[in-house]
Amino acid sequence: MNNYEEEIKKARAEFAQTEGEHTEAFRSIDEEELTEEVKLILKDYFLGTVLQNDKSLLIKFLNGQKFKLTIERCG
Repeated sequence: MNNYEEEIKKARAEFAQTEGEHTEAFRSIDEEELTEEVKLILKDYFLGTVLQNDKSLLIKFLNGQKFKLTIERCG
């Protein structure tokens, strides 16, 4: 394989990776998946308990505060 063929192979691999990243960025996400992602983020940033209940998250902080975060598709 000469240098030209190696460059083509490398360029195709980079394009395939970029194409995959674009596909992932524009794919549809459902309520359950978004709820799970938000749950993970909240656990990383806050001290307390985060429980998942269908399409909502129940959040209880160490100081006793409680919140319910509901995730619904709007459009």
